[in-house]
Amino acid sequence: MSRRELLLATVVAPLLRAEGRTSAERVRILEAVWERARDVFYDPQMRGVNWSAVRDEFLPKAAASISDEQLLSLLRRMLTRLRNSHIFLYSDEEWSWRGNILPFSLDRVADRAFVRSVFRSHDLAPLASLKFGDEVITVDGISTNEVRPLTLARIEEVKCNPNFGPPGSKAEVKIRRGRRRAVIEVTRVARPTGFESAVIEHPRTNVVCLRFLTLNSSELSASRLREIWEEVVSAQALVLDLRNCVGGDSKVSNFIAGSLLGPGKPLFRVIPRPGTEYTEVVDRTDPEAPRFRGRVAIITNSNTESQPEMLAAICKEYNCARIVGERTAGAFNGWTIAVGLPYRFAKYALPYTRSVSPKGIEYEGHGVEPDEPIVNTAKDFYSGHDRMLEAALGYLDA
Repeated sequence: MSRRELLLATVVAPLLRAEGRTSAERVRILEAVWERARDVFYDPQMRGVNWSAVRDEFLPKAAASISDEQLLSLLRRMLTRLRNSHIFLYSDEEWSWRGNILPFSLDRVADRAFVRSVFRSHDLAPLASLKFGDEVITVDGISTNEVRPLTLARIEEVKCNPNFGPPGSKAEVKIRRGRRRAVIEVTRVARPTGFESAVIEHPRTNVVCLRFLTLNSSELSASRLREIWEEVVSAQALVLDLRNCVGGDSKVSNFIAGSLLGPGKPLFRVIPRPGTEYTEVVDRTDPEAPRFRGRVAIITNSNTESQPEMLAAICKEYNCARIVGERTAGAFNGWTIAVGLPYRFAKYALPYTRSVSPKGIEYEGHGVEPDEPIVNTAKDFYSGHDRMLEAALGYLDA
């Protein structure tokens, strides 16, 4: 079965059979989603949203829904009203698909999409025969306008997005490379275990460029991070490329911050919902991290999310690095907790903490502004120039 046929089947089949769920059951599911948010979400004031009015608006729509897919989409629209990141609501199948992504990152220029980087295997081999500047026209026959990166900033549909697919699934990527068109077959990779999460490059003598795709310590062990950092501290300058870097935990970012700032510096405060059993946590720089005293530039884009954003904010507030690129996504709050739903309807998780920076700033929904805003143009991609990286190197040369 082709991907197009598979997508059609996932939409049409539930509509035909209506899945045997009664209107009362669908209403009960919506009420459970609404109640869990009311009782678990880190802000009892629901970020100023009239949550009761939202319930009254969406209950009739839930009663009228005719499939689980339709109800899931409806519930995601309801939760979007909270204007907060790190909210999850996915069926088991959607969650499985969401864990498998195309093995490359895209940059958008208006309605066009270009390959910026190709993921690498753990032996550092490229995972697709693509290169910087390839224009991606379609994926599985679907316009690149529908190809959206994995995000924690928003709750997004999964099955209509060809970035995702079943484990080990293949995708046909139609590209334009110069004057030639080609179709490249790629295999989706498991995130984040299916590719190398940190790659070192040397764009110039004595300059290290460290490209991260996640700051998750379960994929980047302490021993591997120290091995990487031995190469970093021997250089004179460092570029931290955090474009399309999504998620992670404080073990990695605290280590990097410790190397740049020294031991014991206060970082983000993680503040739980008032009246709960959870206590406030204050991160501090890792005292064991070897110091790096060279110049540092950080590259960000609109898909730099969560822990990588925190690292960018820390470096900006302590003025230990220059940030170039685009404003980050604004996905800061927070730590999530899984909550159950009737009939085991879907995987549901909510943030129960908010994050406050060393200077007392809450970046949720705002992101981190770069010191030097810059984007790559179509001309840059055609000529093989990464304008953001060149700007970062230009700062290090100054």
